[in-house]
Amino acid sequence: MGQRAGRQREALGLTRGEVAEAVGRSPDWLRAAEAGRQRIDRQAMVDALADALGVSPGELLGVPCGREDGVAGPVHRALPGLRRALLRSGLPVPATADPPPIEALRRRLAAASRLRDSAAWADLALKLPALLDDLRGATAHDPTGVEPAGLLADALHETSLLVKRLGAYDLAALAAAEVRHLAAALDDPARSASALWLQAELALCTGAVAEASGCLEAGLASTDALLGRADPQVWAVWGTLHLVAAVLEGGRGLQAQSSAHLAEAAAALAHTDPVTAGRTGFGVGEWAVHTVHAALELGEDLGALARIEGVDLSGLPAARRARHGIDRARAQFRAGEVTAGLGELLAADRAGAAVVRTHPLVGELLRTAPGRTVAPTAERLGVRL
Repeated sequence: MGQRAGRQREALGLTRGEVAEAVGRSPDWLRAAEAGRQRIDRQAMVDALADALGVSPGELLGVPCGREDGVAGPVHRALPGLRRALLRSGLPVPATADPPPIEALRRRLAAASRLRDSAAWADLALKLPALLDDLRGATAHDPTGVEPAGLLADALHETSLLVKRLGAYDLAALAAAEVRHLAAALDDPARSASALWLQAELALCTGAVAEASGCLEAGLASTDALLGRADPQVWAVWGTLHLVAAVLEGGRGLQAQSSAHLAEAAAALAHTDPVTAGRTGFGVGEWAVHTVHAALELGEDLGALARIEGVDLSGLPAARRARHGIDRARAQFRAGEVTAGLGELLAADRAGAAVVRTHPLVGELLRTAPGRTVAPTAERLGVRL
């Protein structure tokens, strides 16, 4: 990442002093970053550098970033099929025989969710295009039917989550926008708020902090009015919006505001049940991993992990545990505990290899780590040092 930043700075004719001042760091810090000696592992700093250099955060991160190994390569090679499926949105559905039965479509969507949770992303990426096409066909066949449109919205939600994790933010935005359109047609405010959560996360990934804040404010305002229904799914969406807001405020360096959002999310736990949390997966585990993520954005190291000491995360899906494992590695590397950090990365890879091998910060952690002890782990994870 530092090398890409250095090349862009030189192309623009900017001095290190000018860029360093823009991101609130010293020229020596930027020199070390450009040489690969200074780790850049906070989204807020990625965003600040990208803004100073006039590029997107994805360009600095190098995403989509799949490596052509046996795990990440197939996932990224499936992206063209997903792109074509999403671009068919709004086009006339070809006349065919009757669509598959709703029950069969429901089972396929449930299977897709299980693939996402288990980090079987290559299989998921291959199955989603046909599922989207069949659900669009079912919706066109029964334009007044609530269930086909709801299933299509949920399948698009799965698609948006997947392509976002692969760095294809434009595709994720297409899917999220279609979810919002369907939610409006269904007059489903909770689903609309859930789509705003998706769009807020996408905005954060692309450095659009003001837009992310706007999505979160709109989502919270719409769900505030629904909390009196005592609907666990509404509370789950409301709690999830607060969790994302906590990360956003952490990236801004606003600890008090970040903590306030985490407290609101913790209060929502009493009104929810992970079994019925629906698309958000909201529960104690999600609260814990977002607590760590927000603390890392605030610049903490091992203190971030201490915040959730004693919380049982074993019930989280494998993909979520893998993503949290990367955060645990970030905390260890920051504290200078390289061996422990390598252990966290390997444990995360065992939980969900696709998560680790498509995440842009994993390469950054390994390439900026001191010493040669990282080489075996880098080779294991397909990272070229």
